[in-house]
Amino acid sequence: MGLENGNSFKERIKSLSLEEKIQKEIFDTGASISSKDGFKKRASISSNVIKKENIPNLINYLINPMEKVSDFKSRFNEINEYVSVVEDTIFEIMYNFRETSVPYLKDLVLKSSMPIRVKAMNILCRLAEASIEKDRIVKFIDENIDDLRYEVIIPSVYFITFIKNSPEILSIFERFFYLYNDDYEEYADGLYILENIYRYDRNAITPYIPFLKEYALYKNFRNRPNLDSVFIRNLIGDDRDDMNFCFNNSSGEIGNIKSALFYSKIIPDDDEIYNKLSKWYYSVKDNDLRNKIEVALRKYSSIKGA
Repeated sequence: MGLENGNSFKERIKSLSLEEKIQKEIFDTGASISSKDGFKKRASISSNVIKKENIPNLINYLINPMEKVSDFKSRFNEINEYVSVVEDTIFEIMYNFRETSVPYLKDLVLKSSMPIRVKAMNILCRLAEASIEKDRIVKFIDENIDDLRYEVIIPSVYFITFIKNSPEILSIFERFFYLYNDDYEEYADGLYILENIYRYDRNAITPYIPFLKEYALYKNFRNRPNLDSVFIRNLIGDDRDDMNFCFNNSSGEIGNIKSALFYSKIIPDDDEIYNKLSKWYYSVKDNDLRNKIEVALRKYSSIKGA
């Protein structure tokens, strides 16, 4: 069978009901999810087909996922994979509705279940990054910190770093830090937040340097990750180059070592940190971590002239 011409395609689309159109667009866009550029391009097309006035109908499929069609059964058959693809597709389409989608996304952040809350926050921050409703989105985050769950706030720290040139962002980070820094001695969260502050504005880390040194030398990290890097990467579907810097498993003594390495980026000639890193160099089993320690030690030696 040859390709149908443009007119017959348009007629076929017109004959579909609204729900059939939405389902078709979700499946057609979701099928391209393995290609980042293709996925974004196809989501833009879907937004033009679905129309902004039908956003509530689109969101309904976050709550009531569709049955798999045959093309999806063979491609997305891992546990929860199909549901995740549908969610990611819906949110990518919503991104293309720009400011019209913002009230719906805010509502999803506050009232839906995990991981939908996190994905909605991701899209809000991407919109703010593109200067779409930026001030209102930042205000929303600032006003609702106390109502957001831990599982939403921790990934959101990373998303918020997308929003540049907003004076309120650093105060939001500060609230995050003091909210989670010392709760049940879970210092991995404090370290993670400081890493993101540093990503956002290197000068803004200065008031927190004493905390970093405490993390490196004195604090006992519990033997667990805050939110596992693989979990977060899969959850938000982001492949930015600096993900590994932010989402790390800072548990046990590894948390102390990573804190010391982070501190040495800022103050590379601290004697106490150098002595600790020197000891860890011989005891740590992770080769990548040992290589990073060696780089820090060499930098110290070059500054001190040792």
